[in-house]
Amino acid sequence: MGRAPHLVLLGRAREAMIRATTNALPLETGGILLGYREDGDIVVTDVIVVPSPCATPRRYTRDDIEANIRLRTWFLQHPQDSLTGYVGEWHSHTGLGAVSRVDLSSARAAAKRARGAIALVVCNPRPLNSLDAFVLRRGRLRRVSAKQARIEVR
Repeated sequence: MGRAPHLVLLGRAREAMIRATTNALPLETGGILLGYREDGDIVVTDVIVVPSPCATPRRYTRDDIEANIRLRTWFLQHPQDSLTGYVGEWHSHTGLGAVSRVDLSSARAAAKRARGAIALVVCNPRPLNSLDAFVLRRGRLRRVSAKQARIEVR
């Protein structure tokens, strides 16, 4: 059956998600995960927060134009970081609640376009800023598998 996918989150990336989640309350927020893939694992080194003008307490839809602007800006500010790239998406939920079917459907669409496995991370402010993560991989016939990931914070 194989091992569960492993998602490594650097502490600064985790803290940035928690800070953005807290600052956005009572609305949801989210953005892009940056990092690299290593031995089948995804390592998240940084996050980009992409506020959404249409965010609600129950929905976050990423603004693709703003996301691309922020992504370009990040790469201009970090030219020496050539191994870092897009490794997924993150967003918050405003209360109890795991990754939803809508979340997974959106992530599957992103995984179909990605060059490798991607992660989906959901940050819940309650209880205690918990994180829920999935790793999605495109397989044969463009089918995407989604498996709950084990999270390690470094």
